[in-house]
Amino acid sequence: MQLGRVAQAMVSVALVLFTLAEYRSPALAGIVTFASLFPGLVLSPIAGALLDRHGRVRLIRVDYVVALATMVLIGGLSMADLLSPALLIAIATVSSLTNPFSHTGLRSLFPLMVPEHLWERVNAFDSNGYLLATIVGPPLAAALVAAFGPEAAIMAIAVPYALAALALVGVREPASRTASSGRLLVDVLDGVRYSWSNRTIRGLAASIFTFNIGGGIVTIASRSWSSNASRDPSCSSGSRSRCRE
Repeated sequence: MQLGRVAQAMVSVALVLFTLAEYRSPALAGIVTFASLFPGLVLSPIAGALLDRHGRVRLIRVDYVVALATMVLIGGLSMADLLSPALLIAIATVSSLTNPFSHTGLRSLFPLMVPEHLWERVNAFDSNGYLLATIVGPPLAAALVAAFGPEAAIMAIAVPYALAALALVGVREPASRTASSGRLLVDVLDGVRYSWSNRTIRGLAASIFTFNIGGGIVTIASRSWSSNASRDPSCSSGSRSRCRE
C-alpha cells in the first residue's frame, strides 16, 4: 500500500520534470498533468461502482500494473526517440483512467477491515500514510531525475509500482455488503445524486477541488522556474525579470 502511494507521489513531480526536460514547455507540462488527472476524476463515479461490484484489492492491483506499464512505456519510447507530445498526452490520459481504483479503493478498504469503533484510529493511520508519501515521494523523484536523468527516473518509478502489485498477491478481499440495482449506470447515477444532495459531501468536494487547482498551479510554476534557473544562472532571486525575458 505505502509503496504504491510513494510511487504516486513521485509521478506527480517526475512527470512534470520529465516534460520540462524533454520538451522545454511549461504549457505541455500543464497539459500532461491535466491529462494524467482529469479523465480519471470524471470517471471516478464509475470506478466507485466497479470497486463495489468487483472487489477493491483486485482493481487496486490493476491500477498498479497499468501505472507500471505507463512508466516503462514513457521512458522506453523517449529513449528510442519515439515519444511525441501527442503520444505522451495519450499515455497520460490512459493511465489516469485507473487512478481512482487505488486512490479510492485503498481508503475504502479500512472501514471494511476494522470494527466501527476503530475507524477514527485507522483513518489517522491512513492519513499519516498519505503524509509520509507526500514527504518522501517528491524529493526522491527529483533526486532520481538529477542523478540519472528524466527518462531513467520515470522508468525507476515502475519498481515501487511492481512491488506494490506483488504485495497484494494473495491478499483476501474483505467481506462487504453492497446495495446495487444490478445496473452499473443506475448505481453510478444514484451515487452522484446522493453526493450532490448531501451538503457535507458537496462542500468537501468543492473545497478539495479548489485547493487542488492552486496546488497544481504551484507544482507546474515552481518546477518550470526551477528548470529555467538551472539552465540560466541569470534566473536567480535577484534577477527574476531578466529570467522572464
